[in-house]
Amino acid sequence: MKSPRKKRTVKKKDQSRNVRLKAAKHLIRWVDSGQVVYGPRESFISDSDYTFYKHLMSGVVRHWRRLEYIIGLLTGKPVEKLDKEVLVSLALGLIQLEEDSRTEPYAAINETVELPALLNKPYLKGFINANLRRYTRDRDSIRKDTERQMLGVVTSHTDEMIDRWTRQFGAERTEQICNANNILPQLQMVVNPAFDKQAVISELQKQGFQVDDVHETGFSIENPAGLFDTLLVNRGALLVQDRSFQDVNKLVASLPKTRVLDLCAAPGGKLIHIEWEYAGEIELLVACEISHTRLNLLKQNLKSYQSKALPVQSDALAPPFGIPFDLVILDAPCSGTGTIRKHPEIKWSRSPTDFERNQKVQIQLLEKSADLVKPQGHLLYVTCTLENEENRSVVDQFLKERSDRFQLVRLDSSMVDTEYLTDDGYYQCLTSADRMGCFAALLKKSVD
Repeated sequence: MKSPRKKRTVKKKDQSRNVRLKAAKHLIRWVDSGQVVYGPRESFISDSDYTFYKHLMSGVVRHWRRLEYIIGLLTGKPVEKLDKEVLVSLALGLIQLEEDSRTEPYAAINETVELPALLNKPYLKGFINANLRRYTRDRDSIRKDTERQMLGVVTSHTDEMIDRWTRQFGAERTEQICNANNILPQLQMVVNPAFDKQAVISELQKQGFQVDDVHETGFSIENPAGLFDTLLVNRGALLVQDRSFQDVNKLVASLPKTRVLDLCAAPGGKLIHIEWEYAGEIELLVACEISHTRLNLLKQNLKSYQSKALPVQSDALAPPFGIPFDLVILDAPCSGTGTIRKHPEIKWSRSPTDFERNQKVQIQLLEKSADLVKPQGHLLYVTCTLENEENRSVVDQFLKERSDRFQLVRLDSSMVDTEYLTDDGYYQCLTSADRMGCFAALLKKSVD
């Protein structure tokens, strides 16, 4: 009689090595293609493995230019002359040797040294080992050298991006943006007004969650692991939304909202927050999305939050609606440079041609959106980019062509904190320690 087959187990050491190897392969693919593709959560044995993988991936991508500079110092070679396996292995090792790393230095070195063999280049093991150990010996002098370099090296941004922001916002504010882009994103929550905020906070604290930055509509959570398995989330008490977009919701507080249309609505956070705040004023709420995949995500979120919004699959450039709306919201596709903290790969994948191409589409979307606004109704244009070509320039060009029908509503301190208001009446939140970048313009349609 055969003995029962033993269940295969993965040793913790092998498991962590597999995570590092997966990160290395995906980073090598990024170096080759310029496209960051993260592995799906379900491909990892545990949530902790996936969290460690994301920490490695986003850490290397976020700090890539600084890591390249340090690797050049360590090896004494131009990084473009190094094997990509060397470059990625050293970058992964250095990220794990950062002061805020969750990995012990000996484990960071020993496990990283094994990567070349797993990548079919075992002869590189000694080179990786020597350079990582040199870094641990000379860490202080290497850091001082790095900190003396230009802002693009210190904060890992392209010179072109820094030059653009300096022209728009000045040198001091640009440095603040670059430093903020390297802060790990907080999980910021909105509390459903149907729930008592203090009671929600108390319940979360009882369950061990650290609640910080409590404000009018929500708070942030520093240790979110397990949050989405809680009864509070399942009951629809909490919604993830960055502070900058929470403020956008305030811009429509005093506007008529009997019929509301959200174009480009997925994943639905902005729509759900508006529904929570203004449910008593809204009779018809429509959510439009062109992508089938994103539409399914939108539907799932609307169902989870028991939203009454009607999801519609439609191209925003050819909306199928025969009725006008009191409020049309256009959260326009953009370069996303205000969300670098959450998506660090944007640092390396955007160029002026992207902004110009986006602008053409954004103007077309504004034109189509305008036709859906009823007389005396409003059009809210929103982006998560910092770039002028996708923000003010779009609105300015639209108003130049439609000045007979639309006027800019100058936003003021009754709507949002003056810190986020421009001199000409726009909402512009630049990336900071507690907010991602966001822009909004409110337009009003005149009487026919």
